[in-house]
Amino acid sequence: MARFTARPMTPDGRVHGTFAHHPLPRRAADRLHMANQPVPQAFGVAHDAAQLATREAGR
Repeated sequence: MARFTARPMTPDGRVHGTFAHHPLPRRAADRLHMANQPVPQAFGVAHDAAQLATREAGR
């Protein structure tokens, strides 16, 4: 659902980088709704299979 792209470790041992959030599959979003939990805004819900295929190809 998310990917962390790390930059090289700094001399003091810290790791910095960026997160890329991808849309949730409809089934995962439905399960969150059934558990009375909101879908985090950073993710959103995929509107169609093409949007999920983009996420899969981006690995």
